[in-house]
Amino acid sequence: MIDHHHPSPQTQSREGTVLRDSVRDVHVYCTPFYERIQELLSHQRTVLQSLGHRATLCV
Repeated sequence: MIDHHHPSPQTQSREGTVLRDSVRDVHVYCTPFYERIQELLSHQRTVLQSLGHRATLCV
């Protein structure tokens, strides 16, 4: 198992950490999978909306 409290040097990059954590979250919440996906999408839309017109650059 990966020790998330003390990540190895190979996982220090922010992008790598975010991706790894996202994958872990999917596995952790795989039982209510559909609900979890809807939650993530809803959160993403909220973040994009908070960016205003800049959100179009992320599409």
